[in-house]
Amino acid sequence: MSDFNRRVGAWHGITHVMSLDIETTGPNVVTHWMNELAASVFPVGSEVASHAFYRNIAQPPNTDWDPGTLENFYNDKKKGYAGKTLMQHYQDRTMSHTVVSPERAMREFVSWARRINDELGPN
Repeated sequence: MSDFNRRVGAWHGITHVMSLDIETTGPNVVTHWMNELAASVFPVGSEVASHAFYRNIAQPPNTDWDPGTLENFYNDKKKGYAGKTLMQHYQDRTMSHTVVSPERAMREFVSWARRINDELGPN
């Protein structure tokens, strides 16, 4: 956790920080979709998450992959790691995690965030 996060926590009595990671298939919210949603909660000053959430989200009707996003992000070998492109890693996650509807993913995320808030308190 960064020194900034430690200072903010100390100044404001914050005990935890939530980090969100949203992956999309392109820049347009109408023609593309959010294909992955992840969140982690870290105690201030820690680099180890105390809680984590991940959903692989099904493709809604009338959406597609943006060619530029595919070329410049998902299939760009320079952005990959461990010998795989980001698309290959995404495909691996798709095989190892249940793909859920966007509505289910959002309901489950809200429920998870509320549960974490209740557990950790209103800080």
